[in-house]
Amino acid sequence: MTTLAQPSQSLSKKISTSLGALRFSTLQILGFLLVVAGAILINYNYLNRLDIISDDDDLYFSFGMMLLKGKYRGADDGPLYYGFQLLLQLITDDAIQTFYINYIVTTTIPIILFYLLLRARNINVWLAVWLSLMFMFSSLNYPLTPKLTHYAIIFLLLGLLAFTYAEDLVRKFFYCSLFTLLAAYARPELYIACFLLSVVTVFICFRAKKWGYIVAIVAIIVAAGYLLGTPIGARDRSFWTFKHHFSINYIEVHPGLNLSPWNHFNQITTSAFGHKLTSIKDAILSNPQMVFWHVKTNIIRYAGLIPHYLKDIIFDSIQFPFRKYVLFAMGVAVLFRMNYRQSWMNIVSAFKRNALFLIVFLIILLPTFISNFFIYPRPHYVLYHLFLYLYVLALLCNGIELKKYPAGYANWPKLALLCGNLIFIILLFIPKYKENIQSKPLPSKNFALMLQKCNIKGPVSALGGDAPFSYNRYVGLDWTFHYYDIIRPKNFAKCLADYKVNCVIINDKMNGYFLKDASYHNFLAHPESKGFLLIKETPSHKVFARKDLI
Repeated sequence: MTTLAQPSQSLSKKISTSLGALRFSTLQILGFLLVVAGAILINYNYLNRLDIISDDDDLYFSFGMMLLKGKYRGADDGPLYYGFQLLLQLITDDAIQTFYINYIVTTTIPIILFYLLLRARNINVWLAVWLSLMFMFSSLNYPLTPKLTHYAIIFLLLGLLAFTYAEDLVRKFFYCSLFTLLAAYARPELYIACFLLSVVTVFICFRAKKWGYIVAIVAIIVAAGYLLGTPIGARDRSFWTFKHHFSINYIEVHPGLNLSPWNHFNQITTSAFGHKLTSIKDAILSNPQMVFWHVKTNIIRYAGLIPHYLKDIIFDSIQFPFRKYVLFAMGVAVLFRMNYRQSWMNIVSAFKRNALFLIVFLIILLPTFISNFFIYPRPHYVLYHLFLYLYVLALLCNGIELKKYPAGYANWPKLALLCGNLIFIILLFIPKYKENIQSKPLPSKNFALMLQKCNIKGPVSALGGDAPFSYNRYVGLDWTFHYYDIIRPKNFAKCLADYKVNCVIINDKMNGYFLKDASYHNFLAHPESKGFLLIKETPSHKVFARKDLI
């Protein structure tokens, strides 16, 4: 018996030693590399499958380019973000490449930082890897635009990492406040969080008699305000945002208005409130019931979105053969082997240890809750909160403790866990790779390249239909686009004169809009009578330009 047991104990000891070393060295590196591999995979072949997207990021790009002309938009328009856009543009000298680099950075860096934060807070390696990969492959990450929120989250996560690693309470709050200040110069509402954290920092420093930190935090905030301005300023950018998003809710219950909440928000809010609004205060005082209805609608919408997004991250982003059965079997095994009493004690202990961290997390996100409830729960507003909710989920799962195995088999489950995780991650990666190697249609990119190749001399005043982008970012800074759905012209010929149009971009929707306009059909039949020539024709577009532009 002894001779038979000895080799088994020796093998068990070797496995134990090996897994112990793996846990504290190789496993840490392996977990990080798997997350990095996921980041590489999600961006693989992006040039042939990711089309350029027109959204608010185009606007921030234009703000960055204004800096070259000495024009500064102000601190409430995200100078840290449009400064980053300008830096990329100066490096690439290509707006399309700037778009792609910005997309990659803002898609991958926040998730990698989230993984590092989970590990810094002692979340299990495999749990941290899976939560990070699921988040990375979800609809809340790669497809979600604009990327401004992702960019701000980078600084918030750096602040939480600094809070975690700093040695004492003074340094924790000091560094966290500074990173939140940086984030506020990307997303202005975060200035509220910066203010709250700074007040706490000053209070703690005062109690600890750390006068240097008080001077430093006050000096940095004042200097930033003096040099860049304060993110929450006199222009009240939130009023403009409120009108847009109130209009979305209002149009949903009044579709008969037949107006766009993005293009005709002033008409919609005037219809709703009975007069042209002058401020958010005006809206609240003139019709508090309407504002309350808007907030209530947003809260209901938010409450429905959170379970949907968590399902998307935790279940829908994982795709491998028989995943439902595998997840069900794993769930049953955990329930069967769980030590419920010890797990409960672990979870309670974890939340006690993380109480201050969670409070700081909530302080940072407080203004984003206001944005979601008072403005609108747009996906990129909700994105902030998924980091918090997934962290709470990580604490719950991390506290689960399984019943101990017999001494001779204690290390086999660890080996099985290692192999099982690697197998399932490979099974997760394979379909993602197969999907990403496939090229996709890139109509917006092709359209931009087509206009670039027209070699039209500027300045250009273009009348377009539903052109696939909203600003001149991808064509040239000397281009100005006029969209029929915004200006709503009643006569084509008069529109050409009023807006001094020297370039016309025709598509099917524009044909439909001017279907009964005789001057439009006369232009198509005889463009030269207006001084225009057809310079480019594709299956979906015709481009006319005045002779002096060619």
